Amino acid sequence: MQLAQRNTTRIPGDVFREYDIRGKAYEQIDLPFCYLLGRAFGEKAGADGANTVVVGRDNRKSSPDFHRALISGLQQSGCQVIDIGEVTTPMFYYALEYLKRPSGVMITASHNPGDENGFKIAMNYSTIYGEAIQDLRKAMCRLAEEDNLPSTFDWNMDLLQRQDIETPYLSMLKEKIVLGPRKLKVVVDCGNGTPSPFAPKALRNWGCEVVELYCQSNPDFPNHHPDPVDPKI
Repeated sequence: MQLAQRNTTRIPGDVFREYDIRGKAYEQIDLPFCYLLGRAFGEKAGADGANTVVVGRDNRKSSPDFHRALISGLQQSGCQVIDIGEVTTPMFYYALEYLKRPSGVMITASHNPGDENGFKIAMNYSTIYGEAIQDLRKAMCRLAEEDNLPSTFDWNMDLLQRQDIETPYLSMLKEKIVLGPRKLKVVVDCGNGTPSPFAPKALRNWGCEVVELYCQSNPDFPNHHPDPVDPKI
């Protein structure tokens, strides 16, 4: 996969929000951006003694590309990466605790439109915010000025560990949440979003009868946008 040359690399300041990074995929946030973010965060994590980083992603169309570029940058910084694949954001945060790894990056723009993407970044088991996010921006700008972007990139399989987090996550939910004796019939609408493979399983594990609506992961979101805070959906 090709990376753009440095003169097309932009680090737009407005995508660095208070609690995350979000912007238009392939416009404000492109592959060089993801690579540089991996480099900058990898350097920070390594300096803090956390040189193994957990990486997850949602099901947006841009997420596989961004996932690959981010991991390439992390590895270039000297980090080992635990790839937990396509997961929800709660699963990502659970993975940090389950794997006992305090640092990680979740590639997602939450419930924003499908043509956007972004990153939630964790250090010491908690999401960074404010000045810490701005420090990453400054580090990315410094790396961009060094003019050392590769023309192509790939991850190093020797430094990449793949980890199933679905099985322990669903087991944890089943153990911690116990419903009453009355069997519930539940309709679950995932809107073809990232929870599609997981939410029906969790409900069935609790003994529910589940009616599925749009529970096939599909980044085109053909039925409706998967925004859980919009009462019109």
